[in-house]
Amino acid sequence: MIDRHLNKLSRPLLDRIDLTVEVKRLPLAEILSREPEESSKVIRERVQQAQKVQNRRFMGSGILYNSQIPASCMGEFCSLEPEAEKTLQDAFERLELSVRGYYRTVRVARTIADLEHSKPIRRTHIVESLIYRGLDRKLWEL
Repeated sequence: MIDRHLNKLSRPLLDRIDLTVEVKRLPLAEILSREPEESSKVIRERVQQAQKVQNRRFMGSGILYNSQIPASCMGEFCSLEPEAEKTLQDAFERLELSVRGYYRTVRVARTIADLEHSKPIRRTHIVESLIYRGLDRKLWEL
């Protein structure tokens, strides 16, 4: 039933959503046997550190967050390692990303890199960013 409603969303609308993740229900046995996860406090601290990195990066530019980086400034703020660039180019072709989807992928990868304290965007950051675009690709396969 959910698929029927989600399938009505247009590709251009989905392109405006940065992160789409399907969360499946865990079996009770897995919930009960799991070790403690990272605490909210630790996650909050990591996010705050990433925000400080962004504040320093964008100082005086009028940009506050990675999501606001204009396409014209990608080269300045989003340095990709060669392997990351190749992965992104391959994904652009194979997944038929729009230009908007391409830049959103880079912006999300920049944020992932910031959370990992990485100056350049690495292949793993691009791959993770593409995974977060999974729901919109899934819908177009229905």
